[in-house]
Amino acid sequence: MFSIMGAAKSIIIYGGGWVNNMGNAFIQIGSQYSIKKVLPGANIHIVDSNSFIPLSPFIDRLSEKIGRTCHMPFLQKKLQKREQGAHKHQVKLTELAQIDAVVVSGVWLSAKYIHIHLQDFLSLKERKIPLIINGGGGTLYTQQEFDEVTMLLKTIEPYAIISRDGGVYDAYKDRYKNVFSGIDVGFFVNDAFPQSLPMQKTTTYCFDRSAVPKELEINNTTILAHHSHPGLRHNPFTKGRTFYSELPEDYLNLYANSKTVYSDRVHACVATLAFGNTACLMDNTPRARLFDVVEAGEVRHKSVQTNKDVLLKKKQEHLTHLQRIFQELF
Repeated sequence: MFSIMGAAKSIIIYGGGWVNNMGNAFIQIGSQYSIKKVLPGANIHIVDSNSFIPLSPFIDRLSEKIGRTCHMPFLQKKLQKREQGAHKHQVKLTELAQIDAVVVSGVWLSAKYIHIHLQDFLSLKERKIPLIINGGGGTLYTQQEFDEVTMLLKTIEPYAIISRDGGVYDAYKDRYKNVFSGIDVGFFVNDAFPQSLPMQKTTTYCFDRSAVPKELEINNTTILAHHSHPGLRHNPFTKGRTFYSELPEDYLNLYANSKTVYSDRVHACVATLAFGNTACLMDNTPRARLFDVVEAGEVRHKSVQTNKDVLLKKKQEHLTHLQRIFQELF
């Protein structure tokens, strides 16, 4: 049903950021699946889009903290100079590869992230390589963000935008061309990863922004997962059974076999719900409105499951939009 015939196209998905937030991997894996579904003969590659950081996040945060505490602006200038030098000499695969389109998915409708990658996007525009936002969301959901992003969209000129929530769709549908209402592509991870390891069923807590809430009991049957490497804020290895991995497949195996996941990470809940399991988001982030699209908004207040028929319908609608975009493009 969802296929476009013709010469094989080369598609790049701007990816990366897995070490700091494993949820990014779920988004990119889901995005890759959705594109394969409508372009089965295409060469689709996830490539690292992130700007080079010459210091590790741990050292970088430590240096910033020292700089603020000791009022040493020269330290910040030194770090900025080193990073600017790194960016000047950095080469990315998108500069070397022959590609037909670039796709981004996730919180790219954020002024902060567009600014970070602005030169990359302008380079794509200059080379006439279309940019598609496949399941895009914002970070703040304020009028200021919508206004700033609107101006940036007119600068970088993406070919099309599929939103991942109603807030984004309503904000840009009348401000920019080719805007479609879709879902977060992280909901495709169960399709991309249909067979998980046979495992014991667990209850999983995944908290990175805060400690595990007191009302949640930690015992020998619970798993304490983390989507980012430990930093300065807390030591996660003090109690319970802790789970870390560099591989997204490990987390997908875990969530596919979790009876219930409680988390302050949006995409721990997205993956869990995609696999048909129960999740509860214990965080008030505005990004959580992506659950409303699949009629799982109650995840903010209690543990819920998605309605399989609703999720399937929303996925099909998203793929229809994506198919239309590529048909017009190619």
